[in-house]
Amino acid sequence: MVADAKSVSLQALLMCDVVAHSERLSSLNIIGIFHAIRMTAFPAAMPQFSVYVAWLGGSAQTPLEVRLIDPDGKVITASKPMPSAPLLDASLPQQSVFVFGGVRVEKPGNHAVQAFAGREYLGEAPLRIDG
Repeated sequence: MVADAKSVSLQALLMCDVVAHSERLSSLNIIGIFHAIRMTAFPAAMPQFSVYVAWLGGSAQTPLEVRLIDPDGKVITASKPMPSAPLLDASLPQQSVFVFGGVRVEKPGNHAVQAFAGREYLGEAPLRIDG
């Protein structure tokens, strides 16, 4: 089963340095949230970063995917679709973390990180890459 736009709503989409899991508290700690990166030359490899996504709806079969888009609207890289966890409480957001490393960017400008549930676009967050 693939989600449709009416069944899934994006609650959060954050780029950060790292997301740490606290087993004792069963919580996620989001460290180093950012919306811009400065690179020294282009093309360049981005440092490792994480993308935190929270959403409501869907099912355990709803695959979530994150894409990095360049200023021209082209996909630079995309995560492998990740199935969501079994729903314990449909009233609570589902959470996923995607880790990217060494992503090659060709030029500075206004990039974006986009989230998809199945083929449905959920939303995006801006990512400014300066030179």
